[in-house]
Amino acid sequence: YRGIITKRQLDWLKNDLESIPKNKLILVATHIPLLATADDGKSTPVTGPGTDNFAELIEILSPFENIYGIAGHDSSNSFKVEINHSHGWSGKPWIAHTLAEVRGNGWTTGLTDPRGVRDAMMQDGNPNGFYVLKFNEVDVVPEFIPFPFGPDANRRIRITLDPMLLSSQDNSINRGSLQNDAKLVVNLFDGGVRDSVWLSLDGSPEQAMVYTVRTDPYVERIYQELLDTDSQIDPPTRSSHIWEYQLPSSLPVGIHRVEVFTEDEFGQQQRGAFSFEILSN
Repeated sequence: YRGIITKRQLDWLKNDLESIPKNKLILVATHIPLLATADDGKSTPVTGPGTDNFAELIEILSPFENIYGIAGHDSSNSFKVEINHSHGWSGKPWIAHTLAEVRGNGWTTGLTDPRGVRDAMMQDGNPNGFYVLKFNEVDVVPEFIPFPFGPDANRRIRITLDPMLLSSQDNSINRGSLQNDAKLVVNLFDGGVRDSVWLSLDGSPEQAMVYTVRTDPYVERIYQELLDTDSQIDPPTRSSHIWEYQLPSSLPVGIHRVEVFTEDEFGQQQRGAFSFEILSN
């Protein structure tokens, strides 16, 4: 699915902006994302819907110093793309932001919250929610807020193990044996490659986690759990806001605690904690 800005729209925009001071904040709102892509430098970049003649829009916007773009449409992935020289933009970099969590991945399938309403989780693992856009002169800070129901209520990050601990007990949560190549995986909701994520394992100094374009293991599990039922969800897609940490294979038997700290490109900080118990090696 590709978008295009018609000549009539471009002409209108160019004419409308002629009377606007060049240092004012220009907010570009579109249905189809202007640009939706994520690249971790290791795997094939993930790409969502985009605008084919984006370069024509850039030419019209080029005299302006402060720009922020918002879009929707894509109900599987959210993206924060920095528009810079690699896109033919010579001014101050700005963000083309896909805010698709407001709709989520449909209202008729998936898990239900305590009200009996489907949670509409996106295929990249972002929960359904809404945004508060905070404006201050030429600056804008978008705050994503999950709806206050369901498994991710009041959270900004999800922390999981991949693979899960191997347990002989049914329904045991985060208790069992550590499997080979186990990783701690963090989904920073509405995150992106320019955000920073650190963790502290059992009180150790903070270590940077590795940005990785991959599927969210939580979504993988929910997909398998609901497969071939009336609640079946769409398959998970590679997410643009995942970070990983390789767990040491030598972790001893006992309870381990992980604290995660994040800061996004707008200066917003989040914190989360996760505990698991290794029963045997």
